[in-house]
Amino acid sequence: MANYYRGESHMARAAGKGHIDLLIQEGYLTVHKQFPRRFGIGFDGVKKRIDTARRHKAIDRQIVMLGHICGHDEYHRGHELTVRILDR
Repeated sequence: MANYYRGESHMARAAGKGHIDLLIQEGYLTVHKQFPRRFGIGFDGVKKRIDTARRHKAIDRQIVMLGHICGHDEYHRGHELTVRILDR
């Protein structure tokens, strides 16, 4: 079973115990301009969610979605997903 994951301890705990096979972290750094920029949680938010999964021994059951893959002109100006951001 796979579940979307927003850093909830109870979800990470369930994955750590093997009740959930995959946590799909919605850890957006960038979003399509049709969504408010506040939907992106930044690197600190992504790391916090990773740390929660690690604390509950579920780190190997997590994948992270870092952002919407869009055309350059479809992002909020100045907040485009770039290779430089991904390399960080």
